[in-house]
Amino acid sequence: MHTTRSHLTLLICLTLLACGDPIDREITRLIEGEGKEAETARMRLALAKSSAIEPLIVAFKDHSHPSDARGKIAEVLFQLYIREKDERILKTLIAGMEDEDKAVRLRVVAKLGDLGERKTIGILIERLPLETDAEVRLEILIALEIMGMKSQMGFSDTQVGTQKLSAEERTRFSELLLTMKRNALPEQLHLKTLEWLEIIAEEDTQEARNLELKADLDGAEKVLLAARELVPDSKNLNHKLGRFYYDNGQRQKGLDILSEFGMLLRPVRLPRPPTIDGLLEESAWEKVEPLVQFYQCIFKMRAYPIAGQSEAYVGYRDDVLYIGIKGYESSTDSLAALVTERDQTVHEDDCVELFLDLNHDYTTYYQIVVNSLGTIADNQWDSSVQTGNGGNSEWNGKYEIATKVEETFWTAEIAIPISQFERRIEPGDIWGFNLARIRIANAAEYGQWVPTYGRALRPDRFGFILFD
Repeated sequence: MHTTRSHLTLLICLTLLACGDPIDREITRLIEGEGKEAETARMRLALAKSSAIEPLIVAFKDHSHPSDARGKIAEVLFQLYIREKDERILKTLIAGMEDEDKAVRLRVVAKLGDLGERKTIGILIERLPLETDAEVRLEILIALEIMGMKSQMGFSDTQVGTQKLSAEERTRFSELLLTMKRNALPEQLHLKTLEWLEIIAEEDTQEARNLELKADLDGAEKVLLAARELVPDSKNLNHKLGRFYYDNGQRQKGLDILSEFGMLLRPVRLPRPPTIDGLLEESAWEKVEPLVQFYQCIFKMRAYPIAGQSEAYVGYRDDVLYIGIKGYESSTDSLAALVTERDQTVHEDDCVELFLDLNHDYTTYYQIVVNSLGTIADNQWDSSVQTGNGGNSEWNGKYEIATKVEETFWTAEIAIPISQFERRIEPGDIWGFNLARIRIANAAEYGQWVPTYGRALRPDRFGFILFD
């Protein structure tokens, strides 16, 4: 009897030891398991709520665990914080930014970004100069983008802003970014630093616009120059500064800035009209220097070159504007070329796109889209219209168009009689102008001569075309 009871007690003890604490067991499975086993443990711990918090914090602080395991624990703590809002978790994650393990710091910074907590923004900013690893510093800048720092300004071109920062935090952040820019940085960190400076400078230009509307031109100029100082090579800021001078009595100064930064086009007066046959090698085009630099139309204030290669030739003669575009591809066999009816969805094919603001009022303009089949979609726009989309797709212009598809490129050659717009081409005329190539089949890419930062229909962002 006594022996039987002893065996029973021993069996119970061994069973309890084998089972252990369920939270500790799941933490062990999270750390040591792989695949489905680790994922199941993560889900169970995330659902365990408050009972799992302290054991997870202890495990996260245990440096005997490998980096990947501690990163997994940080993920679970993040999920628990979303559910429980327990300050112990936030304190632990913030402390993790100083962890000696780079991989852990990376994971923690990413999770703090996902949290979107207002109070962690300042903490991340202050951590930026203290962090010595470039990859982690890059992750901090990315986390700040993610942390709900969305612009509330309807007129802003960027999806990210500094509206959640206090004035002191914004100033501190700007100073840190400028210091970083002056130092040698790895390419990705350098570009992300410039992107943030472009965002801050773009926000500053809104004050300049308000001052300009109030006729305080000296104040507006001062603000614009200060904004450009943040990123002197910015196409965005130099476009705004050039346009400011052009619109406010310093026309040549404005044109010089636009020309310096590749946003002023002087079309060549052609010796004779080119034959519109899709061939751009004829002698009429010989003296035309092609546009070869195009930029991505994306929601970033930094202008990034496209990956593809394009050439655009622009000339005129006898009140006719001539445009030739060559778009290179590794192969044209798969070009998207489905639309054959006018004013249909030509923009969903591989195509080229032209914009003409003939009044140069930054408001009214014409859009002409042509695919490799020569199918046209054109539109008359008025961006001042507040109802509907401001477009008139029933308007149809008159053009002469020819396209040609070769093995590794395709061309479009277009003649646009300007008389149909009830005007002539006069020496000294300046229009708003932009040109784009849309790639669909071989790459998803919208490349523009002058970038308009995510929205193509922006006449205030077009380049200038000057007829000498």
